[in-house]
Amino acid sequence: MGINYKTKGQIAQTLEEYNSDLENGDSEIKQGKYTSAEQLKNEIKNGSVMEPER
Repeated sequence: MGINYKTKGQIAQTLEEYNSDLENGDSEIKQGKYTSAEQLKNEIKNGSVMEPER
């Protein structure tokens, strides 16, 4: 999803920026532009996605 966020050391988002990010994320979800947990599990099982190092 294209939700932007600020990292430590950067200026905090304004309420308007935050709400805009949420609206953009909602729009992507409504359009089906996301990967479900089940899809990710299947990709990991099939080896098409690398698991993070621990």
